[in-house]
Amino acid sequence: VSPSTVTLAWVTRWIKLSMPSHRQFQGSPVYCGQRAGNGGVRPRSPPPRAGAGAARAATLAGMTQFAARLLYFFASLIGRLPWPWQRRLGEAVASVWQRRDAREARVARVNLALAYPELLPAQREQWQQAIVRTTARQAVETLRLWTRPHAENLGLLRERHGTELFDAALAAGKGLIVAAPHYGNWELLNQWLAQRTPLAILYKPPESADGEAFL
Repeated sequence: VSPSTVTLAWVTRWIKLSMPSHRQFQGSPVYCGQRAGNGGVRPRSPPPRAGAGAARAATLAGMTQFAARLLYFFASLIGRLPWPWQRRLGEAVASVWQRRDAREARVARVNLALAYPELLPAQREQWQQAIVRTTARQAVETLRLWTRPHAENLGLLRERHGTELFDAALAAGKGLIVAAPHYGNWELLNQWLAQRTPLAILYKPPESADGEAFL
């Protein structure tokens, strides 16, 4: 699994932008008005009935579930690609990011300038390209890990470090908090932890209802 120093925020943005947003239908309805002669506002149409609002909410919920299933279907297709194909796909994504100077490319460049100001420009550019490339590969790998059986994913592990510390902390019976950095593919870490003990994972839900249903 390729390491990376940039998070996968773009995955959430991709999910959000892949389907039409329904956020304009959420919350309290807003009614259009027309200025009346006496300075007041005359509504153009009466407020929707409660039954109509419930029907609209049910329709939107169904659309959200359909969008999530469709996203999962395409993600599973990518996840079934052979590893060499997935790596080439990740490299193609990285190339697009570089040409368009996407957020992932800019963030990597700025972070390197802040963390390693002593680097020569050519070396910093070389590191930036490697970071963007591994980030894109990791994004494709994440789609595989989300859609393939956990046992198959865990079979990819070749080395484990510090498992005795984890087991000792569990055996102490005082609870355990795992603060995992966004380095490497932490989705595989989540599956490894879930295999060894019941756990709860904290995360910030995406703004898109489609993205949350997909996750």
